Amino acid sequence: MATELTDNHITHLGMIQDVIKRLADNSFSVRRWTLVTVGALIALAVRADEPILAYASLGPALIFWRLDGYYLRQEQLFRRLYDRVRTNPDSVEPFAMWAPDLASPRESYRSVMFSITEILVYPPIMLTAIIISLVMQLC
Repeated sequence: MATELTDNHITHLGMIQDVIKRLADNSFSVRRWTLVTVGALIALAVRADEPILAYASLGPALIFWRLDGYYLRQEQLFRRLYDRVRTNPDSVEPFAMWAPDLASPRESYRSVMFSITEILVYPPIMLTAIIISLVMQLC
């Protein structure tokens, strides 16, 4: 038997939704910064005819990949907290904003980093930088 949601529970759900939205916005922002940073380094490498600069873009890409994975993982945890508050509000401390204890062993930080949404973004960007570097070295 589900417990009826009170005004406090609804406020709590709203707080969690705000965190989820911020995390999703941060993830999008990280992807945008990845493209800008890697693109700028590659453009600089081509303009200066220095392939090492294109290779240097791999560092920021890896850092941004890890950061994006962190944001996505936190978003998953807060979605779980939201579901817990929504379905069984009495099992969660009022206005609790701590989600790591809801982590599933099969959904680790590593599995998030290698999820389809991450694999379709970061490896192609990094592969492009490597290919451009190799082409510049051969020409």
